[in-house]
Amino acid sequence: IARGVGNHERVTEEWVREKYAVEASQYADFATLRGDTSDGLPGVKGVGEKTAATLLQRFTDLDGIVAAADDPEADMAPGVRAKIKASADYLAVAPEVVAVRSRPSRLTRPGWRRSPPSTTSRARWSDSPPCWRGSPDGLPEDSSHPVGRAGARSAP
Repeated sequence: IARGVGNHERVTEEWVREKYAVEASQYADFATLRGDTSDGLPGVKGVGEKTAATLLQRFTDLDGIVAAADDPEADMAPGVRAKIKASADYLAVAPEVVAVRSRPSRLTRPGWRRSPPSTTSRARWSDSPPCWRGSPDGLPEDSSHPVGRAGARSAP
């Protein structure tokens, strides 16, 4: 359990529905639309939680929303349509960033694996990245590195 977190809630499909007025399966599209600063998602400028939820209720998913914005006959307010169209580049790439995958990421390098959490706040790799090879604890030799060598342990 993380320090400083006092209220733990079990997130269920019902919880998501009650809190955000969208289905749990729509949450990734919801976050893409309204943005999430903690995840680095800017969102569609001018689209907040209510508008994002309304769009998802009406058009089901991000693809449906983008298609409706492109269809002059679709039941979408002109201001919202303009905001969706102005964010077309963002909406084309954001779903890849937001997607939750059930298989390992393609970014995982063969031979690298996470060590169990240590007593320090930094995560340690059991095999250090190539730029840090040669250092017994996986940290750069440069003592000006933000993590520095303070608290460094030798590799297991």
